[in-house]
Amino acid sequence: MQRFVAIILSLFAVTVSFAQQSKQYSFTHYSTQTGMFSNQVNSILQDETGFICIGTNDGLIRYDGTRYKTFRHNRQDSSSIPYNQVNQLLIDKNKNFWLLFSNGKAALFNTRNFRFKQVAVNPREELSLKANVKRLVADEYGNIFLVLGSNELLTWNKKLNEFSKSNDPLLIILSQEPF
Repeated sequence: MQRFVAIILSLFAVTVSFAQQSKQYSFTHYSTQTGMFSNQVNSILQDETGFICIGTNDGLIRYDGTRYKTFRHNRQDSSSIPYNQVNQLLIDKNKNFWLLFSNGKAALFNTRNFRFKQVAVNPREELSLKANVKRLVADEYGNIFLVLGSNELLTWNKKLNEFSKSNDPLLIILSQEPF
């Protein structure tokens, strides 16, 4: 009986040891040697069509798995990327592709015709644009907010194509008369 138990335990141990083989992962390193024009990556996302979009200090890169398409500011083209230092990329609930730049400015990117549309940013204080903390935030209702520093929250007004304090839902709620 002891011999039978020993054989069963041995078979179990051998089976378990084969089942615990490590997984093999494959990594591909992308850099300027593989075709990227910048190694400084600030933001990365995958759009609805599967492209990988990379925000860098030198523009926007769109990667299809084989080739890179680069977007850099061109002074002669008003529909080019407005500024090269891309800090953040965001796709909102309505599938708008947003870019936030290091200077606090923002733009929308049309992925069908590769045109950029700058969005006006009107903070209370111009100094807010120089703040280190800048962030685009989308909520579940489709609102887009721009956070500048620790004291500016701007809301995007689609009709005016601008970020401003006047459209701030917090101020609207606070200005309402109590019931």
